[in-house]
Amino acid sequence: YLNGSLTILREFMRLMCDPACDRLVQLNGLKVVRAILYLMPDAPESTPERQEVEYARLLNNQPPLAAEKESKHFAQLQIRLAKLGCIDLVVACMSSENSDIILAAVMLSVTLLEGGCRPAQDMLGNVLSQSTSQPFFQQIHQVL
Repeated sequence: YLNGSLTILREFMRLMCDPACDRLVQLNGLKVVRAILYLMPDAPESTPERQEVEYARLLNNQPPLAAEKESKHFAQLQIRLAKLGCIDLVVACMSSENSDIILAAVMLSVTLLEGGCRPAQDMLGNVLSQSTSQPFFQQIHQVL
């Protein structure tokens, strides 16, 4: 009954930002959020066949078809998830010591920004311009 505003997803992402969150929950949670972007379960064009194609693209680390086709629904979902806390989730998980979590966070951020979603880029830029984002940049430096 709370799906319309994605309250449960927002709360889940908030919980995954907690450093005390179980690593397996964080890792799988990052993957689930990324899968939501690929599968777009509420999109009018979402059919079981299309979801199968998108799931295969997810597994092969190919961009979602919706991003390539500049789907308005995909961009709206990117913005909605960014506003719900996906940006904070990516930044929080980048400070993990677990390389799998870091990779999953990077992959989620790429999907969140796929297709040049300007509002999501601006939100990420705002978060990263704060002094509290220092661990994010330290982790990027280590990865590179």
